[in-house]
Amino acid sequence: MVGEQKLLVIAVGSLLISIAILVGYSLFKGSAVTTNREQLVTNLMALASKAQVHYKKPAFMAGGEGSFNNFQLSPGDTGNANGSYSCSKKKPKNSKYVPGNTNPIQHSAKKIYIVGCGKEIGTNHRDVVKVYIIVTQDAFETKILN
Repeated sequence: MVGEQKLLVIAVGSLLISIAILVGYSLFKGSAVTTNREQLVTNLMALASKAQVHYKKPAFMAGGEGSFNNFQLSPGDTGNANGSYSCSKKKPKNSKYVPGNTNPIQHSAKKIYIVGCGKEIGTNHRDVVKVYIIVTQDAFETKILN
């Protein structure tokens, strides 16, 4: 009987340790996703500021002179440890990954979207974290897609 009790204590102890490990992993993973999303937002705000500077600069200083025309991300702005970034005149529609690019905005645009795709799997448990920022001449607003 004593041997059976020891075996039961070991089994219950192993079960409790396994549950504690799973809960800890779950909390860590949720924190990593939130942190990655917040880092993307921070980077997008910096890129939005660059876009607004371009908007306000005169054309002879390589600016947009009242539009986002020819604004583009530099190669160094298209990716970092937090994720990849790209800009477009089109609103992002889903949570699919978008690689970073340096394509310039063509034609006159009064509003652009800069998209950031992170490194962590997002809340849909399929695609990476994805956030975009809407940039106008004097404001920007972030939106979370995943």
